[in-house]
Amino acid sequence: MKITIGENIKNLRTKQHITQEQLAESLGVSPQAVSRWENESAYPDIAMLPVIADIFDITVDRLLGTDNERREAEIKKILEDSNALKHEGKTGEALTMLREKVKEHPNSAELLYDLAAVLYSWYWQGDNSFSDEENKNYAREVVEVCRRALKYSDKSNVDYGCKQLMVYNLAILGEHEQAKEIAGTLPDVWVSYELLYPRALPKKEARKAFQDSALVLMDTLNLTLGCISVKGDEQLLQLQLMREKLICTILGEYRGFYAERLYYLAAGQAEIYKWRGDVENTLDALEKAYGYAHEFEERAEVGDFSVPWLDDVHDYVSNTTKHSERTCYDYLSELISNEEFTTLLSGNERYEALKAKLAEHTA
Repeated sequence: MKITIGENIKNLRTKQHITQEQLAESLGVSPQAVSRWENESAYPDIAMLPVIADIFDITVDRLLGTDNERREAEIKKILEDSNALKHEGKTGEALTMLREKVKEHPNSAELLYDLAAVLYSWYWQGDNSFSDEENKNYAREVVEVCRRALKYSDKSNVDYGCKQLMVYNLAILGEHEQAKEIAGTLPDVWVSYELLYPRALPKKEARKAFQDSALVLMDTLNLTLGCISVKGDEQLLQLQLMREKLICTILGEYRGFYAERLYYLAAGQAEIYKWRGDVENTLDALEKAYGYAHEFEERAEVGDFSVPWLDDVHDYVSNTTKHSERTCYDYLSELISNEEFTTLLSGNERYEALKAKLAEHTA
C-alpha cells in the first residue's frame, strides 16, 4: 500500500488553516522538514506520528491513510441511513443515530454538517415544542457543530451549508453581527451555481439544468417573500395569495413536491379569514388546503410537470425530506379541530364533509 502520510499532512494542515511554520513549531522541527514530508521526499519519525495525529485530532491510522477507504465507505452508509430516516420523517431517530456516529468519526465534515442540519430540523422545523431557553441551547449546538465541520471541510457544499445554518441560528440567538459577518463571506446570487452552471453546458444539456435552477430559484423567491414583514392581516393575505399564484403560474397543473408549500399558504389564508369571521372564504381556503394536501401526499413516485418549460425535470417522492412523520392531512385535521375553527364552522355542511374526508386519512 502506498504511504500517503505526506499528502494527508498537507491536506489536514490546509483544511485546518495551519501554516507549515506553525506545524513545525508545534512539533519542534524546521519548516523545511514539514515541506519534505508533504513532498514525500522524507517521512516523519515514527515516534512523532501520535503527536501529529493529536494536533489534527485524528487517529494514527487515518494519518497514515490506512483506513481511508473503509472510513469513506462507513460515512457514505451512515449518510444513506440518515437520508432514509429523514425521508420517512423520523428526524429524532436520525438525530440519535448521527450523534453516536459522530463520536466514531469526530472529524468528518459531512457527518457533522448532516448532524447540524438534522438538529436544526428537529428543534426549529419539526413538531417539537421547546422553551425559548431550550431553543437557544439547540441553536448554540448547531453553531458549534458547524464550526467543527468547517474546521475539517474541503467541500464547498459543506462550507456553504454550514455557513447557512450558522447565519440562521446566530440570528435566532440575537447575535446579528456574527451572522452578518458570515453571510458577508457567501457569494452573490448572480455568481451562484444555479445561475452559472447551466450556462457552462452545451445547449442540449443546459436546458434541463436551467429548468432545475428555475425550480430552486422559484422556491427561494417564495420562501424569501414569506420572510417579509407586512402590516395587518390584509397585507399578509395578499402576500400569501401572491406567493400561491407565483408557484401555480410557474408549475401549472402539476405541483408535486411544491404542493406542500401551497398547502401551508392555503392554511394560512384560512387562518386570516377565520380571524375575520368570514365563513365562506374560510371554507374555501380549507378546501383548497385539503386539495393541496391530497396532491402532495398521494402523488406518484415519479411525477412530470405539465408545462413545457419544465418538461425535462421530474418530481421524485424518494427525494423528499420530511421534518416529521406527520402528514399534511394530520396538520389540517389538527388545524380545523381547534376551538376557533369549531366555534365558527361547527354544524356547517362543508365543514363536516371536510372533517369526514380527513378522518379517512388520519384514522
